[in-house]
Amino acid sequence: MQTFIFKNANIFYNPEATPFNWLLTQNGRIIALGHKTDPIPKIEIDQKIDLKQKYVLPAWGDAHLHSLWAARLFLEIDLSPARSLQQALNILKKAKNSFKPEQWVIGRGFNKNMWQDGQPDRQSLDRLFPRNPVYLESQDCHAAWVNSAAIKRIGLTKTAVDPPGGKFSRNANGEFSGLVFDKAMEIFKKVLPPPSEEQLLNALDRFVKQLLKNGVTHIHTMEGAEALNLWQKYFKRFGRKMRVVFYFPVDEMENLIQAGLHSGFGDEWLRIGGIKIFTDGSLGSQTAALRQPYENQTDNSGLLMYNESELLKIVTRAQQHHLAVAIHAIGDKAVEMVLKVLKQTEDLRKQNRLISRLEHAQLVTPDLIPLFKQFGVVASMQPIHIADDVKTAETFWGQRSRFAYPIRSLLSHGITLAFGSDAPVAEANPLKGIFSAVWRKFKFDLTEPSWNPQESISVWQAFQAFSKGVANAAMADTFLGELSPGKLADFIVLDRSPFNADPADFKKLHIEKTILNGNIVFNHPGKSAYLKRPHFLE
Repeated sequence: MQTFIFKNANIFYNPEATPFNWLLTQNGRIIALGHKTDPIPKIEIDQKIDLKQKYVLPAWGDAHLHSLWAARLFLEIDLSPARSLQQALNILKKAKNSFKPEQWVIGRGFNKNMWQDGQPDRQSLDRLFPRNPVYLESQDCHAAWVNSAAIKRIGLTKTAVDPPGGKFSRNANGEFSGLVFDKAMEIFKKVLPPPSEEQLLNALDRFVKQLLKNGVTHIHTMEGAEALNLWQKYFKRFGRKMRVVFYFPVDEMENLIQAGLHSGFGDEWLRIGGIKIFTDGSLGSQTAALRQPYENQTDNSGLLMYNESELLKIVTRAQQHHLAVAIHAIGDKAVEMVLKVLKQTEDLRKQNRLISRLEHAQLVTPDLIPLFKQFGVVASMQPIHIADDVKTAETFWGQRSRFAYPIRSLLSHGITLAFGSDAPVAEANPLKGIFSAVWRKFKFDLTEPSWNPQESISVWQAFQAFSKGVANAAMADTFLGELSPGKLADFIVLDRSPFNADPADFKKLHIEKTILNGNIVFNHPGKSAYLKRPHFLE
């Protein structure tokens, strides 16, 4: 039985209350907190840790990411630093000699909406890689950039039709342009050579270390059996370093049902959250489903993966078998459809004591917001995307952008917010997510105006959405998300108070320690970890 006391600290349960000064843990749980004048329980203490007046808060969670994808980023070409087509091609050119002829070239992270000198096209990749098939996934993971060799490798011909929920972009001659969207990407992904298990385990460990460095101790990953199997092997190889909740893709729902598995099955380290369902695409790829067409695109209102009756059938079956649903909906048309379906299944959700989640909720008009509360829907959002989406939303959504990321409006209606990153779409760094939720600035640039500042929330509210909100979204709030006796001893130590800070001071904030299950799993070396990095913290 291990008992630790963390003393001489400013420990926040609520920023409006006097902070506690010491915290006692035993076997990975908090057993007591107190002020300087409070007597410490008379028990044997194995270790005393002096926090030197630093600031302690609950550790953060990430309510929506893709752990295996994020790990694979360490094994693939990273195009996220590219601010132009030419920069992307330069990154690819530098990596060219590391590939053998005929070998697949795989990468991700490009954002075509930032490029002013051209768009992804098949010919530019053909010139660099005439013999290598190339598959490059976009930052939002809803589009891929491919070359002629890749198209030939999978046997696509000019007469191929778009799959349901997907699209092959074509030029004026009807030939493939080199961009494929959503379900059309699956045709390519099925033939990509997988990395070895050893490579994946080591890459996953690098990702876990990055999460701990950023103060994240629990994650909700939108992945299925392959990732679950890898995490089990990871725990055996590296030990328990992260708490993981799984939201399986809808394609694997029947396997869970047949196995008798349900939401909440597992333990504090590895649990089943429910089923992840896609209903539309993304803003970045202009495939998010909208009520009205995209600006200057009268023939494009995005893509719906299901109609209402199809989605209702899926959600009903999931909830009948005690599986909660986490439903991807970005455009207002998709959000509206999801809420209609959740209205029809509300009695079933309550009966089976489940949590329904709407993932992303990027474009939510005022008429839809009260429905979240009415039908008990958690808004699982990724405010870090605001830093990338300001210009893109204004370009493609126009005046509708007023209702993009309506965080304060949702919170003011009493709706539970659960914040995440959607890594590897964005960095799994809550400090950046909090900055975006509070100050809403393009590219975190202090000189930029705050975007729709009426939707800003306080630092404390954003902190809670990354801690208590994440726990609530996975029905884990009985043991996670707050600093109180009986809860798991997961917390972070900050170098200064984050409350009442201006944006410039907040950007200087860094994490000194991350404590998981009562153990220090990250110690900061001493320099700021906030913004120095093109895509992920090194």
